[in-house]
Amino acid sequence: MGLRVDKDDCKIFSVEAKYDQETNFLLAIWLIHNVHTDINLNDNFSFKHFSALEKSGGSLERKIVVKLKDKFILPTIDRKIIGHKGFGLIQMFHGYGKGKTSAGLGMAIRAAGAGKRVGIIYFDKGGSEHYSERKILDKIDNIDYFVTGRDRIGPDGKFDFTTTELDKKEAGKGLVMAQSLAKEGYDLLILDEINSTVDLGLLPVEEVVYFLDNKPKYLEVILTGRNPHILLRQRAHLITEMMPQKHYFHAGVKAREGLDY
Repeated sequence: MGLRVDKDDCKIFSVEAKYDQETNFLLAIWLIHNVHTDINLNDNFSFKHFSALEKSGGSLERKIVVKLKDKFILPTIDRKIIGHKGFGLIQMFHGYGKGKTSAGLGMAIRAAGAGKRVGIIYFDKGGSEHYSERKILDKIDNIDYFVTGRDRIGPDGKFDFTTTELDKKEAGKGLVMAQSLAKEGYDLLILDEINSTVDLGLLPVEEVVYFLDNKPKYLEVILTGRNPHILLRQRAHLITEMMPQKHYFHAGVKAREGLDY
């Protein structure tokens, strides 16, 4: 099995072979000085081999081994932020699994607990009945949130998937809010569902890119939602993909208040 390593991309490859207990981890070696080298991984390549390579005095500058069930992810490092301290980076939570907005909310609570000022802009999430967390956010002094978009969940519980000119207008209003909050001394700004808003064509990706490229250096930004545009991915310093492996929805369990909304 071969792996091509490229410092500008996140490479994913599937594990086809079965490994015994001793070699249940593949070793993914990132050669910083020779990033386009092919690395052959096989059943006999174990941590013992890696130790031997390390002691051999080769040009290995960094090693990364990450195992996610039947996939291995080789992350990349943005050299421009090596040694960075404090807020000011861009994080992204995306994917088809549950937990993207929940992750953003967790970060908001953590930052607020540290005394930071937090702003949340909900894109395409109008209405108030389907978002229990907002009742708590109302009670936290240093978290402010702003809602844009239509209430897409009707009285019958069905979701409205259509897109209208009103949706585009609301999305534009959300980005204007983001630009305003960025100038008001917030430490963390969460743009909830911004990825899917761009993907649906409700907001030009160029406008979001301009915002990210010109935000204050101290402002941390979190982007959530499915199907992130490649230009947004390129600007993120942390990318976590929520991958569904099992969901009670497929067993007929409906959304539950306090857990799903």
